[in-house]
Amino acid sequence: MTADIAATRVSKSWLALTGLILLSLIPVLAGAARLGELTGGAAPTVHNARFLDSPIPVLIHIISVTVFSLLGAFQFVPARRRRTNRWHRAAGRVLIPTGLLTALSGMWMAAFYPHPLGDGGVLEAL
Repeated sequence: MTADIAATRVSKSWLALTGLILLSLIPVLAGAARLGELTGGAAPTVHNARFLDSPIPVLIHIISVTVFSLLGAFQFVPARRRRTNRWHRAAGRVLIPTGLLTALSGMWMAAFYPHPLGDGGVLEAL
């Protein structure tokens, strides 16, 4: 009976990890597309001109959110924390600055990038 409970816990923790990684793929893939646009010399349009004019905050945001979301998903696996507490602490030391960079670059873009038509104060308040 105890082996069944342990197996259920392990499968649930890996299910959570899989779900978090799949959820992380949304911003990672969108960021990869934007990164390709920024580095590939895309023609300026109404939708991307603000990013092409000031690409550094976007690059910081994309890279930090990718590291934060993918590495952070592994923090929720209890077996990893129990076995390798050193890994958990080292990952946390990476996650704190990447989380701060993600938040600060996102706030900077919301405050200083020009808003496209249809966006405004309501979106910024979210």
